[in-house]
Amino acid sequence: MSCRQISESEAFGWSLIFAAVLSCCLLLLLVQPRPNKPVILVVPPFSTNTAIFQVVARAQTRSLAAEGPAWAVIVYDEEPELSERLYRSGAWLVLDPTLIVACLGLSESRAQKQWGQRG
Repeated sequence: MSCRQISESEAFGWSLIFAAVLSCCLLLLLVQPRPNKPVILVVPPFSTNTAIFQVVARAQTRSLAAEGPAWAVIVYDEEPELSERLYRSGAWLVLDPTLIVACLGLSESRAQKQWGQRG
């Protein structure tokens, strides 16, 4: 059995793919939801427009912001295990909005105030 030599350009391409996958995994770990905080609920982008509201209803929670894309909404519930209920109800992803709020340049307290007014 012989090992095939790979070129420098192939090695570079594979290292870029590996770095992208690793970065995505680390990003998903960073945006895991925290207890008793609002979360971003994401359904598959190819779902129907009512899919997100069906997930919210099945999880017995409420949405705080209905503006934005039809496949993502901010939800909050004081009951424990909100993330687990959302996943059981059909959520694709449940994420902590803090990183997204920081990327948009909003302070978390300002965003919390805005979310609280919509509820």
